[in-house]
Amino acid sequence: MQYFVEKALTVIDASGKTVPKDQMYESYRWFCRDKKIAPESEQSFSRKLTKEFRFQYKKYRKEGSSIWCWENIKLVNWKALEDELQQTLTELTDEQREELK
Repeated sequence: MQYFVEKALTVIDASGKTVPKDQMYESYRWFCRDKKIAPESEQSFSRKLTKEFRFQYKKYRKEGSSIWCWENIKLVNWKALEDELQQTLTELTDEQREELK
């Protein structure tokens, strides 16, 4: 899991930058699949992010629904979309990178 944290995440100092928990875990699963690493359960993944890496999450309201998000963190190398065309950001065109921002 440390490999995922080092290669796919970056800490953002600006408050208000969040990643939904389900999106983060889905990205982690894709990362593991690509690297041929067995993924940890979602519960274990969340526990390690909070205890070992000191990331925090909080409940937010989005479009009238509650959503749990990791705070002050950004996915930098993996999209959370489950599709055959998934690419790392280094493989994306400049236009595609702008769409992800």
